[in-house]
Amino acid sequence: MSKPSHFVQRLYHALEKAPRNTIHWTDDGLAFIVVDRDLFVSQILHNYFKYTKFTSFERRLRLHGFRRRSFVSQEVCQRALVMFSHPHFQRDNRALLRLISLPAQGETVANADEELSDIYNSINGLQQQIDLATSKLELLVQYVMESPDDDESDGEFAGDDYLPQLPIDFSIAEVERALVDFDVHRMSM
Repeated sequence: MSKPSHFVQRLYHALEKAPRNTIHWTDDGLAFIVVDRDLFVSQILHNYFKYTKFTSFERRLRLHGFRRRSFVSQEVCQRALVMFSHPHFQRDNRALLRLISLPAQGETVANADEELSDIYNSINGLQQQIDLATSKLELLVQYVMESPDDDESDGEFAGDDYLPQLPIDFSIAEVERALVDFDVHRMSM
Protein backbone atom coordinates (compact mmCIF):
# COMPACT_ATOMS: atom_id res chain seq x y z
CA MET A 1 0.00 0.00 0.00
CA SER A 2 1.06 3.63 -0.38
CA LYS A 3 2.73 5.91 2.12
CA PRO A 4 0.52 7.92 4.46
CA SER A 5 -0.35 11.42 3.29
CA HIS A 6 1.70 14.31 4.60
CA PHE A 7 -1.39 15.64 6.37
CA VAL A 8 -1.87 12.41 8.35
CA GLN A 9 1.85 12.18 9.17
CA ARG A 10 1.90 15.78 10.40
CA LEU A 11 -1.20 15.23 12.52
CA TYR A 12 0.34 12.16 14.14
CA HIS A 13 3.57 14.08 14.79
CA ALA A 14 1.63 17.03 16.24
CA LEU A 15 -0.14 14.70 18.65
CA GLU A 16 3.22 13.37 19.83
CA LYS A 17 4.79 16.81 20.33
CA ALA A 18 2.00 19.29 21.11
CA PRO A 19 1.26 20.42 24.65
CA ARG A 20 -1.53 18.42 26.24
CA ASN A 21 -3.56 21.58 26.87
CA THR A 22 -4.03 22.06 23.10
CA ILE A 23 -4.47 18.59 21.59
CA HIS A 24 -3.96 15.04 22.87
CA TRP A 25 -4.92 11.41 22.38
CA THR A 26 -7.90 9.96 24.24
CA ASP A 27 -7.05 7.52 27.03
CA ASP A 28 -7.71 4.52 24.79
CA GLY A 29 -5.66 6.00 21.92
CA LEU A 30 -8.45 5.57 19.38
CA ALA A 31 -9.22 9.28 18.93
CA PHE A 32 -7.79 12.69 19.64
CA ILE A 33 -9.23 15.72 21.38
CA VAL A 34 -8.76 19.39 20.57
CA VAL A 35 -8.79 20.81 24.07
CA ASP A 36 -8.37 24.51 23.40
CA ARG A 37 -9.42 25.49 19.91
CA ASP A 38 -7.83 28.97 20.02
CA LEU A 39 -4.48 27.65 21.28
CA PHE A 40 -4.63 24.85 18.72
CA VAL A 41 -5.14 27.34 15.90
CA SER A 42 -2.38 29.69 17.06
CA GLN A 43 0.23 27.12 18.12
CA ILE A 44 -0.39 23.97 16.10
CA LEU A 45 -2.32 24.68 12.92
CA HIS A 46 0.04 27.24 11.48
CA ASN A 47 3.22 25.40 12.52
CA TYR A 48 2.22 21.94 11.30
CA PHE A 49 -0.36 22.51 8.59
CA LYS A 50 -0.01 26.10 7.33
CA TYR A 51 -3.74 26.65 7.93
CA THR A 52 -5.13 29.68 9.67
CA LYS A 53 -8.71 28.45 10.13
CA PHE A 54 -9.97 25.54 12.18
CA THR A 55 -12.68 24.89 9.57
CA SER A 56 -9.99 24.22 6.94
CA PHE A 57 -8.41 21.67 9.26
CA GLU A 58 -11.80 20.02 9.89
CA ARG A 59 -12.53 19.86 6.17
CA ARG A 60 -9.22 18.12 5.57
CA LEU A 61 -9.97 15.62 8.35
CA ARG A 62 -13.38 14.83 6.80
CA LEU A 63 -11.74 14.30 3.41
CA HIS A 64 -9.50 11.71 5.04
CA GLY A 65 -12.50 9.96 6.63
CA PHE A 66 -12.25 11.24 10.19
CA ARG A 67 -15.45 11.56 12.24
CA ARG A 68 -16.12 14.48 14.57
CA ARG A 69 -17.81 14.24 17.96
CA SER A 70 -18.38 17.14 20.33
CA PHE A 71 -18.88 16.76 24.04
CA VAL A 72 -18.66 18.72 27.27
CA SER A 73 -15.69 18.01 29.53
CA GLN A 74 -16.31 16.70 33.02
CA GLU A 75 -13.91 19.28 34.46
CA VAL A 76 -15.05 22.14 36.68
CA CYS A 77 -15.08 24.61 33.75
CA GLN A 78 -17.08 22.19 31.53
CA ARG A 79 -15.66 23.34 28.18
CA ALA A 80 -17.00 22.13 24.88
CA LEU A 81 -14.37 19.80 23.43
CA VAL A 82 -14.04 18.38 19.94
CA MET A 83 -12.94 14.81 19.36
CA PHE A 84 -11.97 13.22 16.04
CA SER A 85 -11.52 9.55 15.25
CA HIS A 86 -10.65 7.29 12.34
CA PRO A 87 -10.45 3.49 12.52
CA HIS A 88 -6.86 3.56 11.20
CA PHE A 89 -5.60 6.50 13.25
CA GLN A 90 -4.44 5.07 16.56
CA ARG A 91 -1.80 5.96 19.11
CA ASP A 92 1.30 3.72 18.97
CA ASN A 93 0.22 2.18 15.66
CA ARG A 94 1.89 4.14 12.87
CA ALA A 95 1.62 1.18 10.48
CA LEU A 96 -2.12 1.82 10.11
CA LEU A 97 -1.57 5.36 8.83
CA ARG A 98 -0.92 4.11 5.29
CA LEU A 99 -4.50 2.83 5.19
CA ILE A 100 -5.83 6.39 5.47
CA SER A 101 -6.14 7.95 2.06
CA LEU A 102 -8.04 10.63 0.23
CA PRO A 103 -10.94 9.21 -1.76
CA ALA A 104 -10.52 9.02 -5.53
CA GLN A 105 -12.28 11.66 -7.64
CA GLY A 106 -16.02 10.91 -7.67
CA GLU A 107 -15.75 8.35 -4.85
CA THR A 108 -16.72 10.96 -2.27
CA VAL A 109 -19.97 11.72 -4.09
CA ALA A 110 -20.79 8.01 -4.46
CA ASN A 111 -20.14 7.37 -0.74
CA ALA A 112 -22.18 10.43 0.22
CA ASP A 113 -25.08 9.29 -1.98
CA GLU A 114 -24.89 5.83 -0.40
CA GLU A 115 -24.86 7.27 3.12
CA LEU A 116 -27.71 9.63 2.27
CA SER A 117 -29.73 6.75 0.88
CA ASP A 118 -29.13 4.76 4.08
CA ILE A 119 -30.27 7.73 6.15
CA TYR A 120 -33.45 8.14 4.08
CA ASN A 121 -34.18 4.40 4.42
CA SER A 122 -33.71 4.63 8.19
CA ILE A 123 -36.00 7.65 8.39
CA ASN A 124 -38.66 5.86 6.32
CA GLY A 125 -38.42 2.80 8.56
CA LEU A 126 -38.77 4.94 11.67
CA GLN A 127 -41.73 6.80 10.16
CA GLN A 128 -43.47 3.48 9.46
CA GLN A 129 -42.85 2.37 13.06
CA ILE A 130 -44.24 5.68 14.34
CA ASP A 131 -47.32 5.38 12.10
CA LEU A 132 -47.96 1.81 13.28
CA ALA A 133 -47.51 2.76 16.94
CA THR A 134 -49.80 5.78 16.50
CA SER A 135 -52.57 3.72 14.94
CA LYS A 136 -52.26 1.09 17.69
CA LEU A 137 -52.40 3.78 20.33
CA GLU A 138 -55.49 5.32 18.75
CA LEU A 139 -57.21 1.91 18.76
CA LEU A 140 -56.25 1.32 22.38
CA VAL A 141 -57.55 4.75 23.40
CA GLN A 142 -60.80 4.01 21.57
CA TYR A 143 -60.95 0.61 23.32
CA VAL A 144 -60.50 2.18 26.73
CA MET A 145 -62.85 5.10 26.02
CA GLU A 146 -65.66 2.76 24.96
CA SER A 147 -65.49 0.77 28.17
CA PRO A 148 -68.27 1.57 30.71
CA ASP A 149 -67.56 4.09 33.45
CA ASP A 150 -67.25 2.85 37.02
CA ASP A 151 -70.40 4.80 37.95
CA GLU A 152 -72.54 3.00 35.37
CA SER A 153 -71.42 -0.55 36.07
CA ASP A 154 -72.77 -0.88 39.66
CA GLY A 155 -69.69 -2.86 40.66
CA GLU A 156 -70.27 -5.76 38.31
CA PHE A 157 -68.23 -6.39 35.19
CA ALA A 158 -70.71 -6.81 32.35
CA GLY A 159 -68.50 -8.90 30.06
CA ASP A 160 -66.79 -8.39 26.73
CA ASP A 161 -69.95 -7.66 24.68
CA TYR A 162 -69.57 -3.90 24.84
CA LEU A 163 -65.85 -3.80 23.97
CA PRO A 164 -64.63 -3.36 20.38
CA GLN A 165 -62.45 -6.09 18.94
CA LEU A 166 -58.77 -5.34 18.86
CA PRO A 167 -56.80 -6.21 15.73
CA ILE A 168 -54.87 -9.49 15.73
CA ASP A 169 -51.47 -7.78 15.58
CA PHE A 170 -51.82 -6.53 19.19
CA SER A 171 -49.88 -8.69 21.58
CA ILE A 172 -51.38 -9.46 24.96
CA ALA A 173 -48.44 -7.65 26.56
CA GLU A 174 -49.20 -4.48 24.55
CA VAL A 175 -52.83 -4.54 25.63
CA GLU A 176 -51.92 -5.20 29.26
CA ARG A 177 -49.40 -2.32 29.25
CA ALA A 178 -51.98 -0.01 27.70
CA LEU A 179 -54.63 -1.01 30.22
CA VAL A 180 -52.24 -0.45 33.11
CA ASP A 181 -51.21 2.92 31.65
CA PHE A 182 -54.85 3.97 31.45
CA ASP A 183 -55.49 2.60 34.95
CA VAL A 184 -58.28 0.29 33.91
CA HIS A 185 -58.00 -1.88 36.99
CA ARG A 186 -61.22 -3.84 36.67
CA MET A 187 -60.28 -5.53 33.39
CA SER A 188 -58.01 -8.52 33.43
CA MET A 189 -56.68 -10.49 30.51
